[in-house]
Amino acid sequence: MMNWKWFCVEGFLLLVMGVFAILQPSIAAEAIAMLIGWLLVIAGLFAVIGGISHQSGARSPVSFGGGLITLIFGFLLLILPAPALATVTLILAIFFLIAGIAELLSALLLRTAFGVPNHCALAFFHGFICVLFGIALLVLWPDSFAVIGIIAGMNLCITGAYLISLSWAVRNGQAS
Repeated sequence: MMNWKWFCVEGFLLLVMGVFAILQPSIAAEAIAMLIGWLLVIAGLFAVIGGISHQSGARSPVSFGGGLITLIFGFLLLILPAPALATVTLILAIFFLIAGIAELLSALLLRTAFGVPNHCALAFFHGFICVLFGIALLVLWPDSFAVIGIIAGMNLCITGAYLISLSWAVRNGQAS
């Protein structure tokens, strides 16, 4: 038997964190960078310890070297989160541009191949939005890294809303 209250509490907390991330995207983006930094530091420590203690067998030098590199990148992310996020945002902007152009070309090919204007229009619109988003990220770069915080906030809000609705469904299912 599931307790619906915990779903509701978790959903509410995620919703609150999502709203905060959307309202303060720079802080949320730096928090994400810090989280990734700590994960890299922990993974690097395990790999270095495994390489030193020869628990990796013949891979000990590789494990030690890879762990050292992971550890360095983790500390860099912890010490300098803004430049790391700026680089990730630049890569994201290039991705949106390439994906948007590919979607625009795909929409034009769909139009000539099948002549279905509805699907072509949706594909064209999606491609156009992706290109605009990529251009906006490039124009605003390096200050545009806050978009990562906005995307994370939207994800937290959607997940929170889903868990709240799930809690009500579980509650109503238990009552009947």
